[in-house]
Amino acid sequence: MRRPGVDGREQFTEIAERIGEDPARYLDSDVVERGRGHTTSTGRDLLFARIRGIDRLGVINAWIQVERALERGPREPVITLLERRRDWLLENGDSEDRPDGEREPSAPKEVVFLDEDGEPYERSSIEAKLRERREAAAAAVATDGGCTGGDS
Repeated sequence: MRRPGVDGREQFTEIAERIGEDPARYLDSDVVERGRGHTTSTGRDLLFARIRGIDRLGVINAWIQVERALERGPREPVITLLERRRDWLLENGDSEDRPDGEREPSAPKEVVFLDEDGEPYERSSIEAKLRERREAAAAAVATDGGCTGGDS
């Protein structure tokens, strides 16, 4: 059942009772387009992070149902994201189907550093560059008559 809420957004109470939350809390806003009280990226990031956190098919299907049922009509970027999440769950299993402790793979732990030209280089070379810059700065101070050590 859809009804207007106190804060002006639509509410889907039956879905909220079934899945434990009302997807319209996130979906009945224009965060994708304008940000509705947030910077655009903050609202959008919150919505997208919540969608990525959905780990049950029943929940993702309810979210898709709500996005399509909202009076303003469905937004393609949101539907696409929801359907991609549903596809992932169909391929990898609902959280209730996966063995305990088996979760969606997280982002890779490896970090790639890029130089001024956008070329990757290793962390050790970053540390070497920082050391060179500190030494060059210390040398510049010393040539200007400044003190590089702790004594004055």
